[in-house]
Amino acid sequence: MAIEITSAADLLDRVHTVPGGVHLLDGPNTLDYAVTLLAAAHGRCAAVPLNTRASAAEIDAVRAITARRELPPGIYISTSGSQGEPKLVALTPDALFRHAHAVNAHLEVNAQDTWLACLPFFHVGGMAVILRCAAAGAKLCIVPRPDAETVHEQLDACTLVSLVPTVLRRLLTLRPNGLPASVRAVVLGGGPVPLDLIERCPQVLPTYGLTEAGSMVTCARPRCAESERTTAGIPLPGAAVRIVDENGHDVATGTVGRILAQSSGAASGYIENENETARTFRAGWIQTEDAGYLDWAGCLHVVGRRDRIIVCGGENIALDEIETALRAIAPVSDALCIALDEPEWGQIPGAVIETPNAIKLAELRAALRALLAPHKLPRAVRCVTALPLLPNGKPDYVAARRLFG
Repeated sequence: MAIEITSAADLLDRVHTVPGGVHLLDGPNTLDYAVTLLAAAHGRCAAVPLNTRASAAEIDAVRAITARRELPPGIYISTSGSQGEPKLVALTPDALFRHAHAVNAHLEVNAQDTWLACLPFFHVGGMAVILRCAAAGAKLCIVPRPDAETVHEQLDACTLVSLVPTVLRRLLTLRPNGLPASVRAVVLGGGPVPLDLIERCPQVLPTYGLTEAGSMVTCARPRCAESERTTAGIPLPGAAVRIVDENGHDVATGTVGRILAQSSGAASGYIENENETARTFRAGWIQTEDAGYLDWAGCLHVVGRRDRIIVCGGENIALDEIETALRAIAPVSDALCIALDEPEWGQIPGAVIETPNAIKLAELRAALRALLAPHKLPRAVRCVTALPLLPNGKPDYVAARRLFG
């Protein structure tokens, strides 16, 4: 695997070598990949990163969209629609760099920093790191993929890193005494942040973002109070958050509702998908599919995906809450929770736990009784030596569901 560390100046020099037109990008993170994305952000071309885990049909659908029309300069990130169909999120050059400057101001990124770029460049969280380094004059350390072993080897040369919780947990297993003091911020997103990771790693700054926002919307601040680090932080410069009910009305502070977001890096919409564009981008606000609430300090608390809340026997159950509880018990190293269809109850929670030794369902439920209400206890369990993960390190819920047959 090639590890490449490059300066912002070198990146910018190489931008002029990238021809115009549409570039379909495939494969692991590389310097050439980063340069092409940066060229697109500078308006020289259109870049369409292809998800290496997407099916052949999904890749063909993206290729068909790019073949049917001439894409203006910018970066086009593929996400999945409600029926699994790909949607191309259009991020314009102006929006991309507005967002990069906003993140840099929030995190105090400067030319002395080196950002470890291990998240896949075909995801917005990986792509955005390139632009932040270019905007700040910082160095970029390119890692082909976000496995803990490679991050562990390169971390001492870096001051910033973006990770997802599962990779950080494995990284802390390799570094039981904590991360080096030279790492001043671990930007942690992609899902709920377990409290034990915040306690074990003082550099963790939880964030909340989405592709349609150009990446981050909120983030905990450097040197913030510990209470802020247990949240997704405050809105970045140029960003805002609202919490609304099912009718679109703002709810009271502390009340859970749908998260609406504004961002300086907001997308212009979805390519060839006017209906989804109209549904998602309304009156200047991105209508997310996430649930959360704002506290009195203005910090965002993300409860989870709205589709990660199931109804079991008439009771609402947040699957992310169960995951958090599972990670708090021994000998569970990591865990994920999925919804399983069940004729009598509608849906039931099923747990997949990473553990060296098998745990029976009755034992697991007994260990969780002090942490969860009885109706929230898992009804099925599968034990694995390693959780199924996507290329970006996030849990692979589709693969997890297959474990239950």
